Amino acid sequence: MNMKKFAVFAAAMAMLATAAFAAKPLEGKKLKMAISPTFPPFEYEQLDDKGNANIVGYDIDMVNEIASRLGFTYDIVHTNFKGLLGELSGARVDFVVSGMSPTEERKKSVDFSIPYYYCQTSIIQHKGTNIKSIVDMKDKKIAAVFGTQYCDFAEAVGAKVSAMDNATYSMQELLAGRVDGVVQDAASASVRIKTHPELEYFVLPRDELDKVYKETGANVSGSFAAVFPKGSTLEPLFSAEIQKMQDDGTMKAIYEKWIGKWPY
Repeated sequence: MNMKKFAVFAAAMAMLATAAFAAKPLEGKKLKMAISPTFPPFEYEQLDDKGNANIVGYDIDMVNEIASRLGFTYDIVHTNFKGLLGELSGARVDFVVSGMSPTEERKKSVDFSIPYYYCQTSIIQHKGTNIKSIVDMKDKKIAAVFGTQYCDFAEAVGAKVSAMDNATYSMQELLAGRVDGVVQDAASASVRIKTHPELEYFVLPRDELDKVYKETGANVSGSFAAVFPKGSTLEPLFSAEIQKMQDDGTMKAIYEKWIGKWPY
C-alpha cells in the first residue's frame, strides 16, 4: 500500500472510530413511557398559545435530557397512577417516570433507577385546620392517591383515608370540604397553594416519619425514581445518566426551574 492510499485508509478508519465512539447507546430507538400527568410540578398538562394540551414538568424535562443523551425518542401513555405498573407489567410501555417511590413492595416486581429527586412529605389543608404533626392526623379525614406510600402512611397513623385515583381528585376532595387534608410531596403542595390562598401546607418532620416506619413498616421512602420491568437493560443506562446529571449540574437546573432554590 503506497503512502497516499495508506493516508486515505487511515483517515477512513479514524472517521469510523470517531463515529463508533460518538454513537449513543439507544440511538434511533423509540420507547414508550407511562405517566399520570396530574402531579405538578413533576408532570401535568398545560395549554399552549393555540389551546393544545402539552405535558410539562420536572419529570418531562429530565426524561427529555436523558433521551437526548442516550439517543432515543419516546411516546407518552396516559393512565391513572394506580395503573402505571400495570402498563409496565403488561409490556405496553418500556418505563415509567411519574413521581413514583422505590418501596420494598414495588421492588419485588419492578426495577428502579437511582433516585432523581428526594421528597419532603407534607399535608395540605385549609388555614386554621392545624394539622402540623403526625399525631394531629389521627381520626382526621385525609385524601391521598391510591397505591402510593402516602396512602399507606395515612392509614398507618390512624387517619380516615380517602384513596383517590390521582392528586387532582385529592385536591378536589379538600376544596369541597369532604376531607381535612391531603398528604403529598411538599414541592407539589407549594405549587397547588399558589392558586388557593385559603390553603396552607406543613412539612411533616422527618423524625416522626422515621418513627412511624420503624413502628408500623409504613414507609414514606423519600425519593422518586424511574421504573422498569425486572431485568430491563434500560435501568443501568438511565441510572448512569441521572448520576451524570446530578454531577454536572443539570439536575440542579431542572430543580430550580420547577421547584426553587437547590437545597443540596
